[in-house]
Amino acid sequence: MNTSGVFLVLLVLILTMHHFFLNLIIVNWAYGSGSLFSSLTKKPVYRQQFVMKTFEILHPISGCLNTKMSRGLYEFESVCSIDCESLEQAFKLSQNDFSERYASLDKRSTCVGDIIIDKQEDVHYMVSGTGFIEIPSTVAQYIDWGNHMVL
Repeated sequence: MNTSGVFLVLLVLILTMHHFFLNLIIVNWAYGSGSLFSSLTKKPVYRQQFVMKTFEILHPISGCLNTKMSRGLYEFESVCSIDCESLEQAFKLSQNDFSERYASLDKRSTCVGDIIIDKQEDVHYMVSGTGFIEIPSTVAQYIDWGNHMVL
Protein backbone atom coordinates (compact mmCIF):
# COMPACT_ATOMS: atom_id res chain seq x y z
CA MET A 1 0.00 0.00 0.00
CA ASN A 2 1.48 3.34 -0.98
CA THR A 3 1.48 6.49 1.16
CA SER A 4 -1.57 7.98 -0.52
CA GLY A 5 -3.55 4.79 0.29
CA VAL A 6 -2.45 4.93 3.93
CA PHE A 7 -3.33 8.62 4.03
CA LEU A 8 -6.79 7.90 2.60
CA VAL A 9 -7.44 5.11 5.17
CA LEU A 10 -6.33 7.41 8.01
CA LEU A 11 -8.53 10.22 6.71
CA VAL A 12 -11.60 7.95 6.55
CA LEU A 13 -10.83 6.64 10.05
CA ILE A 14 -10.46 10.17 11.45
CA LEU A 15 -13.70 11.37 9.82
CA THR A 16 -15.57 8.31 11.11
CA MET A 17 -14.29 8.84 14.65
CA HIS A 18 -15.06 12.56 14.44
CA HIS A 19 -18.64 11.76 13.37
CA PHE A 20 -18.99 9.17 16.17
CA PHE A 21 -17.77 11.55 18.90
CA LEU A 22 -19.83 14.43 17.52
CA ASN A 23 -22.93 12.25 17.79
CA LEU A 24 -21.98 11.33 21.39
CA ILE A 25 -21.68 14.99 22.29
CA ILE A 26 -25.05 15.82 20.70
CA VAL A 27 -26.77 12.89 22.46
CA ASN A 28 -25.20 13.88 25.79
CA TRP A 29 -26.33 17.44 25.36
CA ALA A 30 -29.87 16.40 24.37
CA TYR A 31 -30.35 14.00 27.30
CA GLY A 32 -28.35 15.95 29.86
CA SER A 33 -25.79 13.26 30.62
CA GLY A 34 -22.81 14.13 32.76
CA SER A 35 -20.32 11.88 30.97
CA LEU A 36 -19.30 11.66 27.34
CA PHE A 37 -19.27 7.86 27.35
CA SER A 38 -22.37 7.27 29.47
CA SER A 39 -24.62 7.76 26.45
CA LEU A 40 -23.32 4.50 24.95
CA THR A 41 -25.54 2.58 27.37
CA LYS A 42 -28.18 5.22 27.96
CA LYS A 43 -31.68 5.10 26.56
CA PRO A 44 -33.69 8.28 26.13
CA VAL A 45 -35.48 9.26 29.33
CA TYR A 46 -38.95 10.69 28.97
CA ARG A 47 -39.87 12.72 32.02
CA GLN A 48 -43.33 11.92 33.29
CA GLN A 49 -45.46 14.87 34.28
CA PHE A 50 -46.86 14.28 37.74
CA VAL A 51 -50.18 15.79 38.62
CA MET A 52 -50.64 16.96 42.18
CA LYS A 53 -53.77 15.56 43.77
CA THR A 54 -55.45 16.24 47.08
CA PHE A 55 -55.92 13.37 49.53
CA GLU A 56 -58.02 13.58 52.69
CA ILE A 57 -56.72 11.55 55.68
CA LEU A 58 -59.41 10.21 58.04
CA HIS A 59 -58.98 8.60 61.48
CA PRO A 60 -61.69 7.31 63.86
CA ILE A 61 -62.89 10.13 66.14
CA SER A 62 -62.53 7.96 69.22
CA GLY A 63 -58.79 7.66 68.54
CA CYS A 64 -59.16 3.88 68.36
CA LEU A 65 -57.10 1.85 65.94
CA ASN A 66 -59.41 0.19 63.42
CA THR A 67 -56.99 -2.72 62.85
CA LYS A 68 -59.80 -5.16 61.99
CA MET A 69 -60.89 -2.75 59.23
CA SER A 70 -64.47 -2.74 60.51
CA ARG A 71 -66.90 -0.73 58.46
CA GLY A 72 -69.72 1.25 60.02
CA LEU A 73 -68.47 0.99 63.64
CA TYR A 74 -66.56 4.27 63.76
CA GLU A 75 -67.20 7.90 63.02
CA PHE A 76 -64.22 9.48 61.33
CA GLU A 77 -62.62 12.90 61.47
CA SER A 78 -60.48 14.52 58.81
CA VAL A 79 -57.00 14.78 60.26
CA CYS A 80 -55.70 16.77 57.27
CA SER A 81 -55.64 16.97 53.51
CA ILE A 82 -52.37 16.54 51.65
CA ASP A 83 -51.37 17.70 48.16
CA CYS A 84 -49.06 15.12 46.60
CA GLU A 85 -48.66 12.85 43.57
CA SER A 86 -50.03 9.46 44.67
CA LEU A 87 -51.99 7.51 47.25
CA GLU A 88 -48.78 5.85 48.46
CA GLN A 89 -47.11 9.23 48.91
CA ALA A 90 -50.14 10.53 50.84
CA PHE A 91 -49.82 7.55 53.18
CA LYS A 92 -46.09 8.16 53.64
CA LEU A 93 -46.61 11.88 54.31
CA SER A 94 -49.20 11.04 56.98
CA GLN A 95 -46.57 9.23 59.06
CA ASN A 96 -44.99 11.10 61.98
CA ASP A 97 -41.62 9.50 61.15
CA PHE A 98 -41.52 10.88 57.59
CA SER A 99 -43.15 14.29 57.87
CA GLU A 100 -42.39 16.94 60.47
CA ARG A 101 -45.36 18.97 59.26
CA TYR A 102 -47.70 16.04 59.88
CA ALA A 103 -46.09 15.36 63.26
CA SER A 104 -46.76 19.00 64.20
CA LEU A 105 -50.53 18.27 63.97
CA ASP A 106 -50.09 16.12 67.11
CA LYS A 107 -52.00 13.20 65.54
CA ARG A 108 -50.98 9.57 65.36
CA SER A 109 -49.57 8.15 62.14
CA THR A 110 -52.05 6.82 59.61
CA CYS A 111 -52.33 3.03 59.87
CA VAL A 112 -54.50 -0.01 59.10
CA GLY A 113 -58.21 0.79 59.16
CA ASP A 114 -57.83 4.51 58.48
CA ILE A 115 -59.29 6.03 55.32
CA ILE A 116 -57.63 8.06 52.58
CA ILE A 117 -59.85 9.84 50.06
CA ASP A 118 -58.63 10.83 46.59
CA LYS A 119 -60.54 14.12 46.30
CA GLN A 120 -60.08 14.52 42.51
CA GLU A 121 -61.33 11.03 41.67
CA ASP A 122 -63.70 10.86 44.68
CA VAL A 123 -62.40 7.38 45.48
CA HIS A 124 -62.18 6.16 49.09
CA TYR A 125 -59.48 3.75 50.27
CA MET A 126 -59.08 1.94 53.55
CA VAL A 127 -55.50 1.26 54.59
CA SER A 128 -54.97 -2.50 54.84
CA GLY A 129 -52.05 -4.55 56.12
CA THR A 130 -50.59 -4.64 52.61
CA GLY A 131 -51.71 -1.67 50.56
CA PHE A 132 -55.18 -0.21 50.20
CA ILE A 133 -58.71 -1.46 49.60
CA GLU A 134 -61.20 0.64 47.67
CA ILE A 135 -64.37 1.12 49.72
CA PRO A 136 -67.76 2.74 49.05
CA SER A 137 -67.89 6.44 49.82
CA THR A 138 -70.81 5.85 52.22
CA VAL A 139 -68.45 4.20 54.73
CA ALA A 140 -66.65 7.45 55.53
CA GLN A 141 -68.87 10.05 57.11
CA TYR A 142 -66.52 12.52 58.69
CA ILE A 143 -65.93 15.89 60.29
CA ASP A 144 -63.49 18.16 58.42
CA TRP A 145 -61.24 20.21 60.72
CA GLY A 146 -59.65 22.06 57.79
CA ASN A 147 -55.96 21.13 58.18
CA HIS A 148 -54.23 21.23 54.81
CA MET A 149 -50.61 20.35 53.91
CA VAL A 150 -48.83 20.99 50.62
CA LEU A 151 -45.85 18.82 49.73
